[in-house]
Amino acid sequence: MTEQSPALDNLLNESRTFTPSEEFAAEANAKAEMYAEADADREAFWAKQAERLHWDTQWNRVLDWTNAPFAKWFIGGKLNVAYNCVDRHVEAGHGDQVAIHWVGEPGDTHDITYADLKREVSKAANAFTSLGLVAGDRVAIQLQMIPEAIIAMLACARLGVLHNVVFGGFSPTALRARVDDAAAKVVISERQEKVLRKLSTATTVAKRLVQRATTILLAFSGVANQDIASQLCISKRTVETHRGRIMRKLHVHSATDLVRLAARHGLLDA
Repeated sequence: MTEQSPALDNLLNESRTFTPSEEFAAEANAKAEMYAEADADREAFWAKQAERLHWDTQWNRVLDWTNAPFAKWFIGGKLNVAYNCVDRHVEAGHGDQVAIHWVGEPGDTHDITYADLKREVSKAANAFTSLGLVAGDRVAIQLQMIPEAIIAMLACARLGVLHNVVFGGFSPTALRARVDDAAAKVVISERQEKVLRKLSTATTVAKRLVQRATTILLAFSGVANQDIASQLCISKRTVETHRGRIMRKLHVHSATDLVRLAARHGLLDA
């Protein structure tokens, strides 16, 4: 057995506490009395919280614990998550209130009100319906941390479609495995052109790279530079499959880096 170092033991013991300021605590949604209320009668407490939501069908039992440790909550109840997240706030007069304040990595911002969000979610749900999606179907979502990801998830919830969020950095093989496992009927992603335009300040160069990326990588894998090709140890036929590995071996971490490297080797105009 490997002996654990004292340094790691110290990391496992944390006894510090960080007390919030009185001003911060005064604005809290959950105060001490709420914890006491939940401890006194958990089912009554959660029934009270559930009343804050809109239910299409009211539940007839708060908690079924007969098959512990598997719990069933709000037996017989039916609601729509998207309606509760979006529509009810518009109907309550909060349509002009900002629902999402999005800040991109370059510093660009985009405010989306509840009315805007309802409109976009409805449009996305209609698009999914036109593709033949119905309640119970599965969808894979592979997007960056952008508002469209939230819209896609809410649109799925509106229709009763199950969604599987796939990390954007996963390889095509990893994405396919998750699509197959879920038997997803639709994969929601974004155009690579849009991504590359955001990554590069030289928009026209990045746009050309979208069209030439495969050609550039093919060149690096043996057509234009034999030294680099020998370092990569990869053939032209498999360049598309191993694009990520090629870029790592070239010490290329973004579209901008690839543009610069290609320009140095005179490949952009090749």
